[in-house]
Amino acid sequence: MPDTRQVPATGNAGASAASAGKIQDPSETAPSADTSGAAPVRISIPAIGVDAPLEVLSLNAEDSLEPPVAWDAAGWYDRSPLPGERGPSVIAGHLVAPDGPAVFVDLGALGPGDQVTVTQADGSIDTFAVDRTISAERTDSFPTEEIYGPTPDAQLRLITCDGEYDPARGHWTRNMVVFATALQ
Repeated sequence: MPDTRQVPATGNAGASAASAGKIQDPSETAPSADTSGAAPVRISIPAIGVDAPLEVLSLNAEDSLEPPVAWDAAGWYDRSPLPGERGPSVIAGHLVAPDGPAVFVDLGALGPGDQVTVTQADGSIDTFAVDRTISAERTDSFPTEEIYGPTPDAQLRLITCDGEYDPARGHWTRNMVVFATALQ
């Protein structure tokens, strides 16, 4: 079973979120944000051709992040700050679908400066610039604090699966995480 501090990304083609393992609640390390307003509704990443709706994601009974229902949608983690608010807002998406590519299949092609926009329910748009991308092993050394910990400004974390799919464990061996910072 993966490290309990690990927050598994979605995209486990053929695997349930429950098989991804338990996680530490990232809200324990992230600053709390007022998420009483409506959740964000859309993400656009022109550099890789993403223009997708956003679902709202929560933790399931096994303390794993629920995956988006639709393969071509991404999902905003409801215990992370709203995009544009201080802290790391988390958006996860599938890497592959049972019949081919999914919403975040090209996430690894993003480079520094590429822009990501998130549309809020009220129509306002928050724009982020990619800083860097990492591929993290889903082990005890998973960088939970680096991904989910407090930040001094508004940031975005885009998460998907990476590495190889391990059918015995029911999940991928790594997670890809794109770090982006809000543009003023």
